[in-house]
Amino acid sequence: MFHIYNINADNLINARQTVKNPVVKALDICLLMLYKFLDGKCRINQNSSEQESWTANRLFKILLYLFDDVLLPSHNTHHVQFVIFYVTSIRFAYSEAFLNLLWQKVKNPNVSAIIRHSAVGYIASFLARAKFLPLSSVIFYLKELTKWAHTYIDESDEYNQTSSLKANLVFYSVCQAVFYLIAFRATDLTASSKDLLFLQSLQLSRLAMCQLNPLRYCLSPVATAFAGVTRTYQLAYCHTVLERNARRKLATVYGHDKSMPEETVETFFPFDPYLLKISNQYIEDNYMAYQSNETEDNVDRTAKNLLSRKRGDSELCEEDDFITTDKRQKHLEMSKTEELDKQFHCGP
Repeated sequence: MFHIYNINADNLINARQTVKNPVVKALDICLLMLYKFLDGKCRINQNSSEQESWTANRLFKILLYLFDDVLLPSHNTHHVQFVIFYVTSIRFAYSEAFLNLLWQKVKNPNVSAIIRHSAVGYIASFLARAKFLPLSSVIFYLKELTKWAHTYIDESDEYNQTSSLKANLVFYSVCQAVFYLIAFRATDLTASSKDLLFLQSLQLSRLAMCQLNPLRYCLSPVATAFAGVTRTYQLAYCHTVLERNARRKLATVYGHDKSMPEETVETFFPFDPYLLKISNQYIEDNYMAYQSNETEDNVDRTAKNLLSRKRGDSELCEEDDFITTDKRQKHLEMSKTEELDKQFHCGP
């Protein structure tokens, strides 16, 4: 079924010169070949035959099945998930099917919390990074995510549910996805008075300040950026909550007389910046990098440090432009990190 495509000689030479690790180089070239194959098979137009259309749709369904069966349950994968990212960029119907699959997982209480948490991460990262998606898709899923979260708050009030991370993992994941999307897409979501009215309708203040306190378990840079955007546009005032949460963490640390790891949602944004140099030619035109907006002049200085989240624990890679270093890496021994950084130019 798969054909071997000729790779441009200049690209191969460039790969040898820029990528030292042989595994990274092999992955880069293999993904380049796969993207080229998918582009030839899945890109249909008015002149495409019925057989070509059937083949394209069939191939996408196979990829979607493999994603559901293999990739979604896998944590912190590197780059291979961009295969589904690229295919969905070819046709909007594919993007809709992909997002619908993820959203059905999130809503289904019979699915394990870990899978639902992973699905939320894919939704947030895809909506933030996919340049080919219309803003209407972002708005639709923001509405659905916040609606689900408000329903969860109502039910937790009724049953007096505790605010533990383990018991409410999906809720905290959904809230962080909402905060992440609003902070990342702030420029688009605040472009007009109509957009601001939409954000007001989401009742973000109730979401951020409910008794379950989602800002406590959210990644610090996401919470800070969200607080800055919502304060600028008078949508919510979260800084008091952030300060109270910060004091609570400090009290925990000094109370135990040792540095304790922060209790935050174990986050995986699968479409963080793509680091492979050669195959990136198929990704970069469809990929949205974080761009600061005018609101940052009114945001705390800490919100401007959203710069350096690495893709993995054992790689030296380019700095992300939105999320700071993953909290898991903060607790690794510096000597081990430095040794691993020297071994890899970028993560496979």
